[in-house]
Amino acid sequence: MTYSARPHLSSYQYRVRRRDRLKAVLPFLLVFAIGFGAAWLVKPGARVVNTKSDCTFIQVIPAKVLPHPSAITVNVYNATKRVGLAAITAVDLRTRGFKNGIVGSSSANIKGIAEIRYAAGHRPAADRLAAYVPGGVAKVDPTKKPNDGSVDLIIGDSFGQLAPDQQVSAILAIPSAQASGKGCPTF
Repeated sequence: MTYSARPHLSSYQYRVRRRDRLKAVLPFLLVFAIGFGAAWLVKPGARVVNTKSDCTFIQVIPAKVLPHPSAITVNVYNATKRVGLAAITAVDLRTRGFKNGIVGSSSANIKGIAEIRYAAGHRPAADRLAAYVPGGVAKVDPTKKPNDGSVDLIIGDSFGQLAPDQQVSAILAIPSAQASGKGCPTF
């Protein structure tokens, strides 16, 4: 006598079982497809650019278009428990050509290496400083006045030291896309 693990079903019964499995899985597939489609259409962080404007993207080398360190005033704030970290970093920035602004402590809770805060329209200065602080997050500070060209460096717990000059030069030599023309988004 032979034993079969599967019961013998007719072709009609197989089709019914297959259809029942499909009915059970279909709602999940439908929800997934709708969610994926909505996420693809919305794309978090995407900015709408007027396609009828003269906005174009060109490849630029950051070292050639970003302001020189001597044109940037950096306020350094220590958000860690390490005493004197802001003063040491400010001296290091001054030896690399930046102007020193305010040096002090901050009560901000910075997760990660650092935050680089700047006034709206002053992103190039923040990008130059970001080359010296790899892993630092650049953010527009709504409390800064638009004519305030200084940049705030708020040091977080993961900060070690500024990047070496060779690494900064390598970062600033990597070409990147930059928007130019009327109607381009500003950051």
